[in-house]
Amino acid sequence: MSTSPIGKALENLKNKIGDFSSLEVVTFRGDIATYVKAGDGSSNDPLDWDKMMKDAKTSGTMKIALATLVNFDGDVTLFVSDPEPPAWVVDAHKAAVQSSLDARKAVFDLFADTVKDVLAK
Repeated sequence: MSTSPIGKALENLKNKIGDFSSLEVVTFRGDIATYVKAGDGSSNDPLDWDKMMKDAKTSGTMKIALATLVNFDGDVTLFVSDPEPPAWVVDAHKAAVQSSLDARKAVFDLFADTVKDVLAK
C-alpha cells in the first residue's frame, strides 16, 4: 500500500468503487417467469435481480438485444441482434449507456476533486 497522498486516494477509490476498467451495458428482451418481492416502503428495489436472471436461464425466453462494452482506453465493442431491435429498445439501450457514462464521469470528477483537495493540503 502506498503512503503518498495520491497512492492513498487511488487505493481508497479502488476499495470503494471496484472495477472501472470497462463499462458494460446489456439490454435483454423476452419473457421471464419470476416473482416480485413485496416492497418494504423504502427505496429498496422490489425485484430480486439475481433470481430473475437465474429464472431467465431456466424458464425464460430472454435474449440479448443489444450490448455495449466501453473499455477504459475508449475502445467500444457493440452487439446488435439480428433482426435489429425496435427503435424503443435501441433508445432505451442508448439511454442506459449514457446514464452509465454520466455516472462514471461523476465518480471520476469526485475522485479528481478529492485528489486536488489532498494535494492542496
